[in-house]
Amino acid sequence: MQVGLCIERGFQRLRGDMSLTLSGMIGNFIMALIIGSVFYNLPSDTGSFFSRGALLFFAILLNAFSSFLEVRVVQSIYHIYSANP
Repeated sequence: MQVGLCIERGFQRLRGDMSLTLSGMIGNFIMALIIGSVFYNLPSDTGSFFSRGALLFFAILLNAFSSFLEVRVVQSIYHIYSANP
C-alpha cells in the first residue's frame, strides 16, 4: 500500500513540474550521444578496455550527479517549508 502511494506521489510530482524531468532527459540524451560516438570509434581489441571502463565510469558519474541535483532541490524545498510552519 505504501509503495503504491509513493509511486502515485512520484507521478503527481512529475506532472506538476516537468522542467526538472525534461532537463534531465535532454541532458541524458546529449550524454548518450557523446558517449555513444566515443564508443563507436574505439577499436574492438583488448587495447581499448581501459577506455571503455573510463567511459562507463563517466556515464555513471554524470547520472549520479544528476540525481544529486534532484536531492538538493528536495532539501531546499524542505528547508523553505520547515522555516515557515
